[in-house]
Amino acid sequence: MNSLGIAQKLYEANPNSAQAARDLSVSLERLGDFYLGRGQSGDAEEALEQYVNSLDVRQKLYEANSNSAQAARDLVVSHYKLAQVNGQMDRKEDEINHLFSCFTILDLLHRERRSMDQQMVGLYHHLASRLGSSGQD
Repeated sequence: MNSLGIAQKLYEANPNSAQAARDLSVSLERLGDFYLGRGQSGDAEEALEQYVNSLDVRQKLYEANSNSAQAARDLVVSHYKLAQVNGQMDRKEDEINHLFSCFTILDLLHRERRSMDQQMVGLYHHLASRLGSSGQD
């Protein structure tokens, strides 16, 4: 059985397990990465579907524990990947919406002075300049 299948079965057996949900979201994201990297006909759409599935799981995790730095980071990554694939598919409105979602989460973390790793800090400042916000208090 593949890792996605195992992750799905574990999540179904333990729907309240944050670890099972995170494992499923990571498996879905990796499958999306595979399709996006492969680049065959229809792969962008398949990547988009897997990223949306991963986002759905991560959104539930974040809503269940909005104080979790890992849940916030994972949700940002999902929105960013969806922005990228929508941009590649020339779906600019969806791309911008996902970038704003990334920024909104990162801005909340910034304003609450919560810990962010360097990659998230860099993304926050990049999005602040790209989306026209100062990124400052």
